[in-house]
Amino acid sequence: MNMQHIKKSRLRSVMPFSRSTTEHPALDLSARMARVRALLDAGKAERACAMAEALAPLAPLDPNLLELRGICLTQSDRPSEAIALFDKALPLRDAVGLWAAKGRALSTMGRYRRAVASFERACALAPKTESYRVALAAAHLDAGAPADALDVPMGQTPDARLLQAKGLGQLGRTQLALQQAWTAADHDPAALHLMVDLARNQTEVEMARSKANECAMRPAASTQMIATCAKFLQGSLPQTAIDKLVAQMTSASASTRSNAAYGMFCVEDGRGNIGAASRHLQSYHTLMKANTDYRRSTDSAMFTFLSRLRFESLPRSKYSIFPVFVSGLPGSGVKDAARMLQPGAQNPSARALNVVGANLSRFVQMLHNEGRRDVTREDLLLLQSELREGLRQAADGTDMVIDCAELNFRWSGLVSAALPEARIVHMRRDHLQTGWAIHRDGFGRADLPFQHDMTHLASYLLRAETLMHRWEMQSPNITGFSGDALCRPGHQIAKAILTHCNMSWSVLCESPHYAPSRDWHRYAPTVAPLRKTLKAFEAAPSKQLQL
Repeated sequence: MNMQHIKKSRLRSVMPFSRSTTEHPALDLSARMARVRALLDAGKAERACAMAEALAPLAPLDPNLLELRGICLTQSDRPSEAIALFDKALPLRDAVGLWAAKGRALSTMGRYRRAVASFERACALAPKTESYRVALAAAHLDAGAPADALDVPMGQTPDARLLQAKGLGQLGRTQLALQQAWTAADHDPAALHLMVDLARNQTEVEMARSKANECAMRPAASTQMIATCAKFLQGSLPQTAIDKLVAQMTSASASTRSNAAYGMFCVEDGRGNIGAASRHLQSYHTLMKANTDYRRSTDSAMFTFLSRLRFESLPRSKYSIFPVFVSGLPGSGVKDAARMLQPGAQNPSARALNVVGANLSRFVQMLHNEGRRDVTREDLLLLQSELREGLRQAADGTDMVIDCAELNFRWSGLVSAALPEARIVHMRRDHLQTGWAIHRDGFGRADLPFQHDMTHLASYLLRAETLMHRWEMQSPNITGFSGDALCRPGHQIAKAILTHCNMSWSVLCESPHYAPSRDWHRYAPTVAPLRKTLKAFEAAPSKQLQL
């Protein structure tokens, strides 16, 4: 029997299906890429990254796949690898999504000026897309250029309003900044923090508290928003908001439970229930520590690297703006000193600027990447140019600017070398009280990841103090002052700070009328591990301690 026609028939019945899988690989690739995006949307960046990398051999030069792989790498904390993929894709396709993704990766790495260029290209390709304009303004602000940020045409979205408030605040236009922050606070807890930071008098403080009360009462208020409101309202938080916090204490989400725990700490602390407050604070830090990828060795390496840098200060040169930098750890009296300086400078406001942090972190990272300890004159001249441009924008037409960004103490030696005309005031307080202030009030501060562990916290205090002694010995423009003594009668410390900054005392330069809080005594059992760790530190001369 001739079976050939049967074999051919079977072959024809199978081949069409076989051709559909081999002749249309793009359909299969597209479906797999959609699954990767779904994983990203679900917050599973590591799994998405692994799946995206498995697809790379199928289409190594496909711009869409290169973009997706880059986004996965960015969300997996590998932005430098992501940028390499974006740079590989952009010559193949000048696409707005690629430029925006590259800008986000650069921002993640702190390369804000390069991020600005990427977002500018994205805005040129899609001028009507609000999110790209907001991202461009944010990059300008992060780069220490508030005037450029405000020049970006943004709408009236909550994100845009918050950026405008930050930019106006950095330019010293406090009243306008408060107005924008008031509106932005309806949606973003960060705006409440900004309102408190901008407040210059009791009226503006009460304005911020009033807004916190209003936000806490909103039916749709998030747990993070309520916890932020509780930080400022303490025991006067509305009962409906307290009930929400209690209900969220058993949430499935660790972030929600940590926010609720901190909010309840503030409530119980305000009521004077120290035992309950301690338990909630401990719960908050336990949850946060489990979800914070902090390594003490990273800060140790940074402080050690800074202490070993070798450089000589640039000679004084004529410059139209006189900068004053007030820095120190949170709770050390930085804001008190800055507010005291304002009348002496006849300056409308002292504020935390981005210009030093943005430029110095990039500068130090460059030195580290190049394996250099010797800072050349050319390095400092370039740094000087960048800092002066940022200060020019921040001064906004005045001849003086006061920066009170706390953690800028890390760069004090380099700032003094690049800006010999500057004066740097370093505030310090009792180590135990400073550590307790960071531990209890650091909610919402992503720049204080060491706050959740008493050992990490004590270690950071130790290294910060040791580095500052080194900076102070190197430069006469850097002087340390006691935040505790600033509040004592007689104004001696206030007058000494003014003298250091080439200012004269006036009756308007009132030092704070209240004594620094020492409420750690109420929480003695909670603070005991920090006190024990600091004991050896406080007994030894700080300048002899090793980094």
